[in-house]
Amino acid sequence: LQKYGGLRGLDTQPASVLCGEYGIGPAKAAQIKAALELAKRLVQQQWSKKERLTTSEDAYHYLRLRMRDLSREEFRALFLTSANEIIAEKTLFEGSLRESVVSPREIILTALQLTAAAVILLHNHPSGDPNPSREDKLVTDKIVKACRYADIQVLDHIVVGRDDYFSFADEGIL
Repeated sequence: LQKYGGLRGLDTQPASVLCGEYGIGPAKAAQIKAALELAKRLVQQQWSKKERLTTSEDAYHYLRLRMRDLSREEFRALFLTSANEIIAEKTLFEGSLRESVVSPREIILTALQLTAAAVILLHNHPSGDPNPSREDKLVTDKIVKACRYADIQVLDHIVVGRDDYFSFADEGIL
């Protein structure tokens, strides 16, 4: 644990790296990874019982354990009812916002298929800095404008950092 900076650091290591440690073979590495995944799912299950997301902090805490330590940027959306109850969570894009074109069409189609009234956008910054880039702001503006035409409300776009987040709604940018 100490070598990797605690459980979080251990969780970011692939099983192949753990196998390089004395006394840890493939079976033990798989057990360690499974235990860490179970811990994340337990926290997730606690949030799944919550009827609705009422703040940006709720949305951040809902996904932070699964997003903050990713080595690649992921763009996800929480699709919500009109009462802000979570219908579904979808990973829409992987890579960086510069590398992949974030398509408002994909978000709108998914929202319509799920009969979602609203969406919360989230993506992580592998650097750990939650401050939005210029591209983040442009993509957000593009998605908000497109969703408006489909009568789908974009409640927030949250950038997940290592230990903090940035909320476009809280900052009055939406």
